[in-house]
Amino acid sequence: MAKPKKTGLRAIRNVIASLRAIDPEMPAQQVAVLLEVALSPGISQREIATRLSISQSAVSRNVNALGERHRKGGDGLELLETGPFQGTARGMGPAPTGYHLTARARHVLGQLEEVSR
Repeated sequence: MAKPKKTGLRAIRNVIASLRAIDPEMPAQQVAVLLEVALSPGISQREIATRLSISQSAVSRNVNALGERHRKGGDGLELLETGPFQGTARGMGPAPTGYHLTARARHVLGQLEEVSR
């Protein structure tokens, strides 16, 4: 088995560090939901559930935590905005903070792809 390149591992570590700066205990499922929304702005919760093979209630719980208000009444992470989003009747997209975070992740992972060529 080939050894992973250290540069690639460092890039992944940097993406994780960006997420941990926002919430040191962010679950992987929240990261997956955030990335699905970043990949497909305007996406519905039902579509996220299908793509990630998780329940719609799990999507809802994660969207609330990533949004403005957490379901338990506390402040959310404000990484997502819920619909209507950019002309869609429903759906969601990255809030400004979420957009910048996912743009940084794309940049870091783009560097990783360049290194591995």
